[in-house]
Amino acid sequence: MTNDFITDYCFACGKDNEIGLKLKFIDLDDGSMAYFSPQKAHQGSNNFMHGGLISTLLDEIMAREVWYRYAPAVTAKLSVNFLRPIPIGKEIHIIGKVQNIKKDKIYETFGEIVANDGTILANATATLFRISI
Repeated sequence: MTNDFITDYCFACGKDNEIGLKLKFIDLDDGSMAYFSPQKAHQGSNNFMHGGLISTLLDEIMAREVWYRYAPAVTAKLSVNFLRPIPIGKEIHIIGKVQNIKKDKIYETFGEIVANDGTILANATATLFRISI
């Protein structure tokens, strides 16, 4: 696959979405990664990142990995573990990997958000289904 799936208005990675997160991806040998620095507009309370946006980051990195390496797919199931609050203004790393492929159309993935010091802040698993576009 190629990066052709990225649309200019994707909320997570679109370059032209004014309110989007504007993620830029890095290819790893066994996955995908992105850096992100949550700002005040991304907070829930007490200067910590909103849980829904944490879920969005994890969903995006796992879906990107499937689309980039295998096929177009949509998330059917997402399970997120919020391990530590993610502070506003501190850069984080989002990492996604495909763990298993079933029948060439079901992708089981894993993602995590890691602080610069290596602390795991959140992780997730997702099941994605291949689609035709």
